Amino acid sequence: EGCPLRLHELADDPRSVGFPRNHPPMHTFLGVPILTRGVVYGNLYLSEKEGGADFTDEDEDLTQLLAAQAAVAIDNARFYESSSRWLRQLESLHEIGNALVEQLELEPLLGIVAARLRELVDARIVLVAVPDTPTALRVAAADGADAGELVGMTLPLQGSKVGKVLERARSERVDSVRDDPEVDQEAARRLGGTNALY
Repeated sequence: EGCPLRLHELADDPRSVGFPRNHPPMHTFLGVPILTRGVVYGNLYLSEKEGGADFTDEDEDLTQLLAAQAAVAIDNARFYESSSRWLRQLESLHEIGNALVEQLELEPLLGIVAARLRELVDARIVLVAVPDTPTALRVAAADGADAGELVGMTLPLQGSKVGKVLERARSERVDSVRDDPEVDQEAARRLGGTNALY
């Protein structure tokens, strides 16, 4: 609920649902939310004040101060993670930009793109398919699990998700490849994925 809660007997509160087996006893209780930017991120719970006494206003104030420090630490960790992710993205874009200038052959360049993209989006596998014939695409580069076996594989344009995405000329995300009627189920089984971004 985003506000502190102090109880003399936890079991007497109507919101109490009991404890799992072998849980230590809990009677007195103090719970304080960890708020970060006005949103409850988690809670800090204390129980069983020494001597069996109830938690005091001072205990609540100190716990709220500790929860505020925890919120700052969480925000800092999130900021660091976000900054690190942006730095990796910029480094990958820089590497791809350099490869565009230096690499004269298409397939090694596509291999770099696949590898960097897989790292950036934390994908299990990335395929880069190029037009091969009027009816099919050929996997020109791949990175990830079993990538070597997939290079050279052909993907039909007609009746496939790849073909539909190419036809519609826009990015698409599939959260469940099994439930999408446009996905080539045989190809999906070979790739072993559950979701995809085209």
